[in-house]
Amino acid sequence: MEFEGRKVLLSYLCGSRMLGLEDERSDTDRVLVLDGVSGGPVTATDGGTDYFVFGKDDFRKKLSCDPSMQGFFVVGNLDWFFIKDADFVDDSYRDELAEAMDVDWSVVMPRFLSESAAYFERYMQGDLGKRMYLLYIIDEFARGSLSSRRIALDVTDEAKAKARRFKEDEGRAKKKAYRRDFARIIAGLGELAKEDWAWAQAR
Repeated sequence: MEFEGRKVLLSYLCGSRMLGLEDERSDTDRVLVLDGVSGGPVTATDGGTDYFVFGKDDFRKKLSCDPSMQGFFVVGNLDWFFIKDADFVDDSYRDELAEAMDVDWSVVMPRFLSESAAYFERYMQGDLGKRMYLLYIIDEFARGSLSSRRIALDVTDEAKAKARRFKEDEGRAKKKAYRRDFARIIAGLGELAKEDWAWAQAR
């Protein structure tokens, strides 16, 4: 399997479709890990599909929320839970992928939450982009994992309904209710990042 002349090591869907939040306007988001690629992740669009293309080293950095990785590629990084449904994994990459996914959550979760809070805070200064719906999902992911002492993407129907309503609302950018909601969540993510996640080490 190849993409633009490069061997594909991993291919999986991500984004709203994997969260059950797609609508008729949603595009398809797909992550590709390619062999022999370096120089940082890139994005590409082909028809209705947006590709997020990584080399092996940068993909490992993405999964570990490495500080050198651009915020855009870290925020919404719920890929740990999407990879299990990958539609393609090259046999030569399976062991390396397993190692990359074996992250230390006691380190990764604070990084993920801090970067998410900082990223979305920047967008509070202008129009609220559609990607802000992820705040509802990230908030539930973090709070649910902390309360259950189990790293899992368990999102309630209520949170999904809020995310879906925001995505579908054409006037979302001007509504103060959303800004209040998001300001509260962003502040909460900053506090959650300071929690003791040591229990999540090597899980």
